[in-house]
Amino acid sequence: MAASKRIEGRFSPYVAECLAIREGIYFALKRGFHNWVLESDANNVIRMIQLRGYSFVFLRQVI
Repeated sequence: MAASKRIEGRFSPYVAECLAIREGIYFALKRGFHNWVLESDANNVIRMIQLRGYSFVFLRQVI
């Protein structure tokens, strides 16, 4: 499954990846998916999620 969403503004690559991940998680959860796999080539974002644990609070604090 894939989706796209336009988000207005200028963002660093790090913040843009965080926004994309956050939107993807929201998309999956709103549609009732509870088992999913997150894939990204943004190693710095993935490492931060792994270190802090999956948390909507973390993803909200990014922006």
